Amino acid sequence: MSTVELTKDNFDEIVSGSEFVLIDFWASWCGPCRTFSAVFESASECHDDLVFAKVNTEAQPELAAAFEIQSIPTLMYRPGQHRGLRPAGRAAGHRAGGRHRTGAR
Repeated sequence: MSTVELTKDNFDEIVSGSEFVLIDFWASWCGPCRTFSAVFESASECHDDLVFAKVNTEAQPELAAAFEIQSIPTLMYRPGQHRGLRPAGRAAGHRAGGRHRTGAR
């Protein structure tokens, strides 16, 4: 399956109707976004059981603002039904070095 372009008009329908969604927030002027796009597209073709979606932050500034996108590319995912979006990468609530934000060691 190829990637799906998300807009403010189809976002809720596609995201809520899918079991697992990966979302790439990108812009055409972003070099790293263009590089990652090839990898993202290739992965989408290998995993037709997942939804690979893209949000063009220039064309969809409302979506970028709603998810507080501050740098791109940003990859977010939604695991399972009725769960919110989460940033991909290191675990939320943790800093580099393994310390939790609350200061627990």
